[in-house]
Amino acid sequence: MILAPATLLLLPWRLPGARRLALLIVLLASLLTLGLGLIGNDMHGRYLVVLVPLHCVLPGSIGAGPASSGGGRLLVLLSTGLLLLNLYLAADPALQHDDACGMVRYYSETLSGADSVLAWSYAERYELAWYWRRYGLPAQLITLPEGATTDAVADLLPKQGRVALNQWFAQRADYRCMAPCLLAHGSTALLVVHTVYGMGNLLFDAPPMSIPFIQPFAQSITVDGVERVLVTARGGLPAFHADQALCLPILLEAAACPT
Repeated sequence: MILAPATLLLLPWRLPGARRLALLIVLLASLLTLGLGLIGNDMHGRYLVVLVPLHCVLPGSIGAGPASSGGGRLLVLLSTGLLLLNLYLAADPALQHDDACGMVRYYSETLSGADSVLAWSYAERYELAWYWRRYGLPAQLITLPEGATTDAVADLLPKQGRVALNQWFAQRADYRCMAPCLLAHGSTALLVVHTVYGMGNLLFDAPPMSIPFIQPFAQSITVDGVERVLVTARGGLPAFHADQALCLPILLEAAACPT
């Protein structure tokens, strides 16, 4: 992103070789855009914004050179069209996967000083924390460490107020879905779901009344006559009512591969 503007300022644009280099840069930007769309990863608008300086190189090189021929003017129109198309795609809501600003705006309109937001450490480190300071949210922001155990997360849960669980789909810190399980344990109220582009939130009306306790358990799971998984521990079964949600943690270990 820094190299392209520097190239635009320093290269001797009147030389044919420099203009060919500029054309190569635009070709590189186009191939990068194509590659990002084909590798199987969701296209993000921020990828396209980063490529904008590369698209600006060719119009700058031709404009700084001698009087343009018809072919030169065609290249200017082509590269300008690519630039405008790039900006248009970058503004497409379908590509704005990480709308942390929209999520923080939702928090500012929904939560009070008695409420809390739980976010895994990756979200607190980046966009969520920046917009949080900008909007001056009164709610408490609690950071959950990635890979934390059930007991470690339980110690960080608030004791009162509503609890909002931030979920950033671009990351998978809670691939076990442990936090929603803990927060719903014993609840009788339906949670409120709110999503923006690439980020979601689960709003619980209160912290969990209790934390599921885990007890030792020994059970093997056999598939096609071969022991595949060992269940080493599971959550207990408290005396809940039928309308209460139950969080039932299960600890599994892969069985040894048969020789």
